[in-house]
Amino acid sequence: MLRNCTNIRLHINNCFKEGELNKVATVKESLTVQLEGSRKVKRKIEHYNLNVIISVRYRVKSSQGTRFRQWATQRLKEYLVQGYAINEKRLAQKQQEVQTLKDRIRGLGEPNFIYSCQ
Repeated sequence: MLRNCTNIRLHINNCFKEGELNKVATVKESLTVQLEGSRKVKRKIEHYNLNVIISVRYRVKSSQGTRFRQWATQRLKEYLVQGYAINEKRLAQKQQEVQTLKDRIRGLGEPNFIYSCQ
């Protein structure tokens, strides 16, 4: 795992050195504090945005990196050919929400109780 982290850090640093990404725009530093025995240890941790993750995934040579590149390339191709992208899962969820609203609206026209004067 340590070797993988070292390789990933190398790729990330190369993205910044080569001018592919701007570190200020893509990295956020956070300070974490944890107890180690009786000591409080403070460490700075860098959090990377999606641009860094995508860029590194295009650089890393592994089976997981290859699958990512295939997936990303297919999405890009679909977007370029169709001119738009569709999140099918979200679309289905929104269609269900619309149907639920339609059902509720339809229910408003139906009497909820019967009123009679006798």
